[in-house]
Amino acid sequence: MLYQFAQIPIEKHLAYDSDMDFIEGYDYGYYQAMGAAMPWIPWYSLMQEGSQQGDYTYHTKILKPETDYLLYAYGVEFDTSDTENPVSVITPLIKYPFTTPAWKATSNCTFDISIESQQINPEGYNVINVKIVPSDNNERYYVAFPTQETLATTYANDIYDYAFDAVYNEEIYSGVTDWATSEFLTSGEAVVTSLQFGWNINPGAEYKILVFGVDGDGLVTTEIATVDCTSITE
Repeated sequence: MLYQFAQIPIEKHLAYDSDMDFIEGYDYGYYQAMGAAMPWIPWYSLMQEGSQQGDYTYHTKILKPETDYLLYAYGVEFDTSDTENPVSVITPLIKYPFTTPAWKATSNCTFDISIESQQINPEGYNVINVKIVPSDNNERYYVAFPTQETLATTYANDIYDYAFDAVYNEEIYSGVTDWATSEFLTSGEAVVTSLQFGWNINPGAEYKILVFGVDGDGLVTTEIATVDCTSITE
């Protein structure tokens, strides 16, 4: 039997009146959106390709602390010759809700941060050079350069929420699959530049630079160290 399996924040399921409404609205909608981007492949063929069969082990990750999630699965059959009703749901929606525990540091490493220098490159972007001195040279750490406006408007100034998203976004958009060897992490005393990791800094903007440890599984391990910085204009 083929089946669909996924992990979602539970509010995505709660937005629908019934399990079938959820399957047709959320899951079908997901594959229909993929099909719209690749119109030469029918959406139900993409769904069939994305189905599991037999035993399957799923390693849950990219989860935010103290958040309600849902694992779900349901059986499906496909009739690609019937373009009006190509998918049949043949089992109930099996649901497993769970809540992630509160985050806590697993490393005692701390970071001393200072602004080493700034300059504006020929493209008009400011480059911020940050000196970082960790208390443990074995700790691998990530450096982020968000604007204070982004932290305030998108994250309600929750720098930990931002840090969890930063790791998630590197996995989704930068293709990081192994944090143990990722070049997005640094170790030991270093001067890290914003340009080094692709951060575009606008002149005259206010930034809060974040430094935090990340382990091989992409989990934030340390308390976050910060330093505020206003980028130069000339």
